[in-house]
Parts: sequence; C-alpha cells; structure tokens
Amino acid sequence: MDVYADKDWQSFGTVKEDGNLYADGTWNFNTNDRGRVCQATGTNSTVGNYYTIKADPSCPFPSGNLGQLVMKSGNTVTGYGICFALKAGQSLELRINDGDISDNAGSLQLRFVPSSVSQAIHDRVNYDSAGAAGEYWIQG
Repeated sequence: MDVYADKDWQSFGTVKEDGNLYADGTWNFNTNDRGRVCQATGTNSTVGNYYTIKADPSCPFPSGNLGQLVMKSGNTVTGYGICFALKAGQSLELRINDGDISDNAGSLQLRFVPSSVSQAIHDRVNYDSAGAAGEYWIQG
C-alpha cells in the first residue's frame, strides 16, 4: 500500500484493529528545486542534500516539517514521527505536508503492524540483566 506525494488527502478506510503504521522510503516535495527528497518525517535522506524545512501556514500541519507524512483522523491532523499509533474504528487519511502538491513526486510504502503482533515480539525480547547493558536475546 502506498501514499503518493502528488495527491491530496488519500483515504485508506477504517482501521480494523489497533496497531502501528510505518512508512518506508523517500518522496520528493519539490521537483523544481534540486529534488527535495525526504523521508516520512520530512527530514532529508542521503539524497537531495538539503536541510530540514519547517512547514508554512499553507500546509495541512503547519507546525511540522515540509514533506512530512501527515494523518487526518476526524478533524485532527498529526505529523509522522516513528510511526502512527492507530486504534480500531479510526478513519485514516494520509498525505504529504506541503501546500503545493503539483511539483511533488514519488510515494512512501506503508506497513501496518497489529498490536497483537507487536506485543508478541515485545514479549520475546528480554533484557539480559546479567550481561552488559544493551545485550538482548530472543526467547525461542
């Protein structure tokens, strides 16, 4: 499932179960200016060689970064950090945080991880208090 940089709010329906939504890849928020390539957080990747730009009032999430992935659920708009925490029954709309999408290109790939899966993984990863700090193991 992808969300596109050159499209307005894109509806992904209603969330079926609690979980986290992750966005992978990069997209471009200004093909006319050195190829402004960024990740879902609106921060630059190794491509594009630019500094992070704060969004302006024309963006759907003015307090975020230009190029950041944003989510609208009801009347609330939030910006992407590490992931979006979603609740069952929540409507989901996504887009790039940019007031002018006409010069954008690319898409981000979306990955949904249900809370049940996240909890199962969490339960299998344990801190080794007998070992050095930061040592972990996976229980079989």
